[in-house]
Amino acid sequence: MKIQEENYLNSVIGDGGVYSNLDDLFLWCRAVLDPVKSGLFFNHETVELLTDYKVNDEPSAFVLGQNREIIEGLEISAFELEGGWVGYSSFINRIPELDFFVIALANSDSNAAPEIADTLTNLLVFNQE
Repeated sequence: MKIQEENYLNSVIGDGGVYSNLDDLFLWCRAVLDPVKSGLFFNHETVELLTDYKVNDEPSAFVLGQNREIIEGLEISAFELEGGWVGYSSFINRIPELDFFVIALANSDSNAAPEIADTLTNLLVFNQE
């Protein structure tokens, strides 16, 4: 007997499926933070879209799949990118002006990955628990 998970989204997948790993996500984050040094695939225009996207000359709160917040007191942008599927979650916090990012992957579709990433960001950037 073959047991197969049924989910109405099973036929909706991106290029190559929903698979990723820490190495791939690390390369993506490095490429956005410093495309020249990373030697990877982003050109200047793409990096600008991923870090300084504006609508009507105002910074957008949603940037190509990422949420953007302005960190109070520092007045710099922080970006969050969340993903997941049944039994899997991922979360990336990026603060380009601090050359900082955290990647969290979890074998769970709960809030584990965002909680881990936010906890590490608060500890490493803001010295807060």
